[in-house]
Amino acid sequence: MTKQEWEEWKTHKVTKEVWKVLSAKKEQAMQDWVDGVFQGHEVNLKAIGKVQMLDDILNMDYTDE
Repeated sequence: MTKQEWEEWKTHKVTKEVWKVLSAKKEQAMQDWVDGVFQGHEVNLKAIGKVQMLDDILNMDYTDE
């Protein structure tokens, strides 16, 4: 993928809508954590992993590797 293709994809209306959904899921998971929804060590770790994964996706940037 070229940098131009990446930029076109990132600014495409469908990509923007997907980003909105992912952002909302991240915010909800963070709020659920604050509200104590996640009980138990394993469930809490899964929730943290989910937020980290969503954050990684939302913060992807172009690399020409």
